Amino acid sequence: MPPRLQLVRRGSARATTGPTPPAPPSAHSVEARRLVDGWLATSFIGKGDAVEDLIGRIAAVLAERDARLDAAAPVSDRPLCG
Repeated sequence: MPPRLQLVRRGSARATTGPTPPAPPSAHSVEARRLVDGWLATSFIGKGDAVEDLIGRIAAVLAERDARLDAAAPVSDRPLCG
């Protein structure tokens, strides 16, 4: 049997065994979902600054992440100037 037909045949056999379960979300996906869910729960009626608030929240989370990474990095890996 030609290799191409074998590949199709194997693929169709796998497809009939059932759906594959979804992969668990990554830690970054969970963190992003938590950030957006918290933002969506905030009331912006009459404020008009929803986008600025979201940008501020993202910036704060990224700054916290950078601080954790900098604290965990060996001294020799840290930049000489900030």
